[in-house]
Amino acid sequence: MKPKVNTALTRDKSGINKLIEIKNECLDEIELVPLEDPHEPIMSVNDRILTIRNGMHNYRSHYVLPMLIGFWCFLFFIASDLGPNSGEIEYARSNLIEYKTDTNSFSLDSFSLNRYNYFNTMLGKDLKGGILNYVKAVHLYGTETQKRMQKERLFIIVVLLAISIAITYWYIRFRIMAYIFFDRKRQIVYTWRKGRVAACRFENIGFREETLGLRLFLYGEKKKTENGYTYKEMEFLIQPSEAMYFNQKRDNTLLLTQLFSFMDQGKQAVIKGASFERKLPKTWQARDKQPADFDARLDEILNREHELPDLYLKRFI
Repeated sequence: MKPKVNTALTRDKSGINKLIEIKNECLDEIELVPLEDPHEPIMSVNDRILTIRNGMHNYRSHYVLPMLIGFWCFLFFIASDLGPNSGEIEYARSNLIEYKTDTNSFSLDSFSLNRYNYFNTMLGKDLKGGILNYVKAVHLYGTETQKRMQKERLFIIVVLLAISIAITYWYIRFRIMAYIFFDRKRQIVYTWRKGRVAACRFENIGFREETLGLRLFLYGEKKKTENGYTYKEMEFLIQPSEAMYFNQKRDNTLLLTQLFSFMDQGKQAVIKGASFERKLPKTWQARDKQPADFDARLDEILNREHELPDLYLKRFI
């Protein structure tokens, strides 16, 4: 059974606002039903914590994978075009027969002998031709124009191969950004990104809706100094649906209602079971590890996060 959603929402999209301000609106719009699977982007739920994946999670399948396939396909296309086509092979075979006849008569001049060696090297012992044989033939016996064109094409192939390998490595080692943790017991939200901790009390978290999804604003570490860290507002993208673009309000509203209900009532408002955890595919290898001294740094941020609303409320789209 799916939650009933009224799409006629009146939320203001003119800027960044406190998330807590639309709590009643969301709860009024949706009659939330606990589910076996609360749907993505929710990744886990237990008595105390609900986690949501970062929107960057989708980038690997929507951006990196198409790039990987595109570069490898382009590489194979360029590489396959490096060798002789069927017409060139047939032409070489017919000329090779004539040259062999002339060779037996000892009548080949230097130009004809060079062409004979070119065709003979290109076709190889099996007379079928091939990319490696063709490359060798051009390198040893081709014209200057052929050699120049081949060098340019080989350079392109090497560049494409390097890029393709790099993107493949990026795809395999694409880093899973840390989940966003909603702690019901402490009524706080926290996460980290590339060694920097971000957090705030649930009542102070900011949000902005856009076609890319939902942006949440937390208070986080900016730069490390001798006296500790400097701080700023940090934004984190969440995509309530699997779409990279054109996320709709009803998707945002369902997710936000699940968050509000969990923070107020607990896991029984969101899931049916004792707990829930979404397993990631085994192809996900690299993870954004929790920073050192995390608890102490989290407490330091919570001592300062009252400054957060004044920061994001001054910003505009």
